[in-house]
Amino acid sequence: MTKLLLAFLLLAVACHARTITVSDHGAVGDGTTLNTPALQQAIDACHASGGGKVVFSSGNYVTGTLFLKSNVILHLEAGATLAGSTNFKDYAPNVFRNQYADRNKKEGCLIFAENAANIGIEGKGKIDGRGHRSNFPNPDDPKKDRPMLLRFLRCTNVSLENVELVNPASWTLAMIYCRRVNIQGVTIHAKVNGNGDGLDFDGCENVTISNCVMDTSDDSICLQSSRPDTPCRLFTITNCIMTSLRAAIRIGMLSTGDFYGITVDNCVFHDINDAAIKIQMNEGGKMDGMQFSNLIFKDVISAVFMTFNNYTVYVDGPPEPAPLQNMKNFRFSNFQITAKTNPKEIAKPLIMLTGLPGHPIENVTFSNIAIMAQGGGSVADGAIRSIPELARVRPEFTQFGKAVPAYGIYARHVKGLALNHIVLEAHTPEHRPAVICDDVSDLEFSDSKVAASAESESAIRLQNVQRAWIRNSRAVGRSPTWVQVEGTASKEILLTGNDLRNTETLFTVSLGATNDAVTAKHNTP
Repeated sequence: MTKLLLAFLLLAVACHARTITVSDHGAVGDGTTLNTPALQQAIDACHASGGGKVVFSSGNYVTGTLFLKSNVILHLEAGATLAGSTNFKDYAPNVFRNQYADRNKKEGCLIFAENAANIGIEGKGKIDGRGHRSNFPNPDDPKKDRPMLLRFLRCTNVSLENVELVNPASWTLAMIYCRRVNIQGVTIHAKVNGNGDGLDFDGCENVTISNCVMDTSDDSICLQSSRPDTPCRLFTITNCIMTSLRAAIRIGMLSTGDFYGITVDNCVFHDINDAAIKIQMNEGGKMDGMQFSNLIFKDVISAVFMTFNNYTVYVDGPPEPAPLQNMKNFRFSNFQITAKTNPKEIAKPLIMLTGLPGHPIENVTFSNIAIMAQGGGSVADGAIRSIPELARVRPEFTQFGKAVPAYGIYARHVKGLALNHIVLEAHTPEHRPAVICDDVSDLEFSDSKVAASAESESAIRLQNVQRAWIRNSRAVGRSPTWVQVEGTASKEILLTGNDLRNTETLFTVSLGATNDAVTAKHNTP
């Protein structure tokens, strides 16, 4: 009886849902006519009837801002294009805002939804923002605004499936305080203007992203949290391909709230002109519990860049940065990393983590990581002992000057770092240490091999490191010293089972470190 009743209910819902064709409401797909009133009328009629699909048949439908409403799905058939007007006056002003301090540059949007449920966009058609620099900003716009493509505010049960989103004037999609979001099979091209982000989420939860392809001028996927009461949590990102002039995935920066329960798996990042994965806590929230696995990085400037500091980017943020809380529990595994080659620049470390003194990043594990670095670092680059701290500055690579002294992994202000089964190589000779740890405690480096140079000071450098265990690892290529230990705070360093056949000296100490800081056992000479 229960099953029969459920069947009748499902049939009733199916019969009640409507399919509305935009042409029936006067929309003309000629690429010229401004269809905003007709398209909004179709959406409103669908919503008023209890919901259903608003169908765009083949054609090019020009529009200004549309307001998507509950229980309405926009269905774009193959050959259908929803094209944004190139006149900013056709974009509504009441569509919330950008949450960053430069909000006046990205206020408008093409499709907006607020407090809506059960909404989506689907089909084999495309949404074209026509956001080329020749169109936006408009010459007569005093604010120099560039509209986003989509913005959804406090919406529930949102889906984007199979559509192509192209040519936004700024961000492609901004989801703010939304829940239960599913994005799959979406293609994004966002390189015709600046700030061409792909998918941005602020304070969202229960989000799945899969089988998407993105080519962006800014971050392809960005997870943020602008309010302490709206954490960014419970995300899965799988089976995606991304290329970007900035990051493939950035988590944080806008980080007043917390982040946790985030997984990224089985993705490819290629042609990335920044760090492919950037994880940044700087506005007083907490980060806990993230996992990244089975990833390929091809032609990237850097693979992973993690920062923990204090810097305000939220538009309503206080003048004084919020106190730091914590950033902990990250797992990275099964990476294949190949650096982009650019002989004009000194290559950055492929993995870099930096907290602040007294505020370490905690409990980080890298395992089964293969790195092919660019190479080309000089002995002078490797001799650098200190790079600028990130206190009260925007956490970007540019803050560190021309060179960072490690070519593979650089970790500073970290508590609990495990580096297991790491392979570090370089395209061209590299005279910097492969690994540098500075103010790191509870370090484990095991079952790894690193390319070394006879000109470099050492393969590994430990500066003020406590409770470290380096074991079962070796240098490839001649290295004068396996481990260089420095700093008066260095202590309890254990070297066991290492293969020293390509190394002249197991360890050396300097700059205040003493021999009793190191214990060596069962290393192969």
